[in-house]
Amino acid sequence: LMTVADCLALNPTVLCTVPSQGGLAKLCVEYYAEANITELKAPSVVSVAETDTMLKPPHMLDGPANADDNIFLPDSSMDVARKLKRAFCEPQNVAHCPPLTLCEAAILRQGGSLSISRKEENGGDKEYTDIAVCRADFEKGDLHPGDLKPAVSKAVDGLMQKMRDHFKGCDAAKKAETDIKNYLKKAAKGKKK
Repeated sequence: LMTVADCLALNPTVLCTVPSQGGLAKLCVEYYAEANITELKAPSVVSVAETDTMLKPPHMLDGPANADDNIFLPDSSMDVARKLKRAFCEPQNVAHCPPLTLCEAAILRQGGSLSISRKEENGGDKEYTDIAVCRADFEKGDLHPGDLKPAVSKAVDGLMQKMRDHFKGCDAAKKAETDIKNYLKKAAKGKKK
């Protein structure tokens, strides 16, 4: 029901959903027809690839609802940098590397690029536009976590800043941000007990 309520409140034109949540999106669209809602146009549904954006592997999670295990839209630039600095990123491990996953999902898949800045003796500066090349360099050890993490942090924060700026004037977004912050505070208090 909350998903349907969110759709009615936000009135999106498109619902992006992952395959595991496709039923919720379908429920929203069906509700528009069943409730005979004519003032709003039912959104179209687009299925997108599911991406695990947890910053730690499951066995390293500190319990449920740890605010540092994910990046959230209201996070400041300092929060994003801190979270990515602490993210799991084992050298040459491409099987589970949250910075690589974020790089692919949020930067390269959107047509962006990842700029690595480093000293010449460490391989020099490099620009990635293809995740396969980035993963291969990381797996070979040519790209170090100490170079990858700050670059991904800067690129992800740049994308997030565009979204933050877009939502600044939206009352529904401000309320959602307040709700998220309150939830995270409550979760942090529950963790300290």
